Amino acid sequence: MRVRDLPGTRLAHPVTGAVTYSPPEGRDVIIEKLRQWEEFVHADDGLDPLIRMAVAHYQFEAIHPIDAIRDLQDRFAVRARAATRDGSDIELLAVLFEQPYCRISTVRERCAVSRPTATNWLTALAEAGLLEDVKIGRDRLFINREMLDVLRQDEGD
Repeated sequence: MRVRDLPGTRLAHPVTGAVTYSPPEGRDVIIEKLRQWEEFVHADDGLDPLIRMAVAHYQFEAIHPIDAIRDLQDRFAVRARAATRDGSDIELLAVLFEQPYCRISTVRERCAVSRPTATNWLTALAEAGLLEDVKIGRDRLFINREMLDVLRQDEGD
């Protein structure tokens, strides 16, 4: 299995550059973490399968993040500023890259803005083609399809 073997991978805030996460380094360390991850995924310990799936997804991304996310963050920040004058909010950009989707309530809480402001920001980004606005029940999810595409890419792509 090919794993990241170059040291120095860091996930950083898209605007400030502050490091928010440093994944494990070293091929042997990563292989061991992935072995432990595989044991967790296949364990038969009564844990709800949906919870196991969510935790496994998070753990995998934490062990083996994809460098292309940094490039996407940079491009996204430039395009977000062009789409909305408020879209350059540092915290908003951080929220949009914590996971490949977000909710209005998350933006409202994290960016300390009103619901209409959060809605306007996300709607403007969706209208600019940066996010996809999807209604699920009474909730609206704003999906970062480009980020999902990067996460789905094979390491060799």
